[in-house]
Amino acid sequence: MPPRSPDRRVARSSGRPLASALLRRLVLPLVAVFLCFVGPLATLVVREARHDVVESVQDRAEVIALLASRTDLTDPSRAGVVLSPDAGSPGEMAGLLDSDRHQIAGPVLPAGTADAAAVRRAVTGVATAQIDPELGLAIGAVPVRGPAGVSAVSVVTVPAGVVSTRYLAVLGALGLLSAAILVAAILVGRSFARTIVEPVRSLDTMARRMSEGDLEARASVGQAPPELRRLAETLNRSAADLQRLLRLEHAFAADASHQLRTPLAALRLRLENLELAGADPSGAMEAALLEVDRLTTIVNALLDRARTGNRVSTPVLTDVASTVTARAAAWELVSQSAQVEIRCTVPAAAVAWFVPEGLAQVLDNLVSNAVRASPEGGAIDVEVTAAPDAITVQVLDRGPGMGPVERAKAFRRFWRGPGAADDGGTGLGLAIAAELVRASGGTIDLLERPGGGLVAQVRLPSASSGPRVAPRHE
Repeated sequence: MPPRSPDRRVARSSGRPLASALLRRLVLPLVAVFLCFVGPLATLVVREARHDVVESVQDRAEVIALLASRTDLTDPSRAGVVLSPDAGSPGEMAGLLDSDRHQIAGPVLPAGTADAAAVRRAVTGVATAQIDPELGLAIGAVPVRGPAGVSAVSVVTVPAGVVSTRYLAVLGALGLLSAAILVAAILVGRSFARTIVEPVRSLDTMARRMSEGDLEARASVGQAPPELRRLAETLNRSAADLQRLLRLEHAFAADASHQLRTPLAALRLRLENLELAGADPSGAMEAALLEVDRLTTIVNALLDRARTGNRVSTPVLTDVASTVTARAAAWELVSQSAQVEIRCTVPAAAVAWFVPEGLAQVLDNLVSNAVRASPEGGAIDVEVTAAPDAITVQVLDRGPGMGPVERAKAFRRFWRGPGAADDGGTGLGLAIAAELVRASGGTIDLLERPGGGLVAQVRLPSASSGPRVAPRHE
């Protein structure tokens, strides 16, 4: 599989969660519609509350006026009887004023009542009930008619706070009802969103696990809608088919490599016997043996490739310094037989992220290529440089080097440079090394070395920078 791009993490973390988006799309329109309904309703409630209080004081004032019209108001004791003690609203006060708006009966009315517009109109014979915002009172004023016209005015007052208390109580009940409806809408919306989101989350988890190399991952959507269940079944079948095909591919590569080893070994044995018998004085037998060695190397590389492909690799912290030192020491005998010196420049500590056991395989390929390319008496420099965000490993040789076109093709499978027919290479080493480096979140490049030769450079994420790729199947 191709290496996973680091940008995928950003793509996965950006954007709004589906559950929140669904909840907003369900609840917000409902809230908007509900507010369009509640606004006018609240206005109507306030209006009705005000109307009820005004109507109440007017009714009380009319009853008192009716009683006063049948009573001799010149007698203070009889005038007081007219004012019934059972008031209709809390804070209500009732009194009688004469035609000059002087109080003649009842408790002292609130200051300014006699000058209120409702009282002045009642003196002229017009019954009036209204809320006076300046006095903060609901005032009902009804004329008391006598033989000579308006003889008195019946006045009933109620504090405006009673009006506020009434409509606030109604608005409070309406608010509680609104809150209950909104909570119910949110709960229903969450339940609906969960019905959609949980199966999608299961599918996302399956896809993420597969991208990380877990081909056993499957989606289970339970009681999801039919469309999502069918999608999950399709993805599960696709994952099973992919797993089966990859197993067949890896099995074929492994079986082919394994089965080719035996006939190659037998062929080499027969050729060696013929060579010992002296049946090939022309040297053709030696060339055949070299070709058998090359085929054996190719088969071993194919087997390594098959094993690499079957491995689920997760980058781990790797001691680059000790690994480079150990591999350089392991190649010492080979380099001495080729009359090539290996020189190491390694810091005291260099730790990077790499797939398990992969760095040694990469170093073996790079050093092997450098030994084959170096002339007798030459030297190979293996250098490690540690930086805060990356660890750089370089293998430098003084061989013939490569041109830009050759360096671009060098990581292709089975590609071999001109004149490399007899160097013992297979064309797979650099391809395998590149896959291992990319699986570890690093980069590998071939650069021109000043003064002649080649620089194989590997850059790896340091321990402090963290792994740059998620676990994946190679």
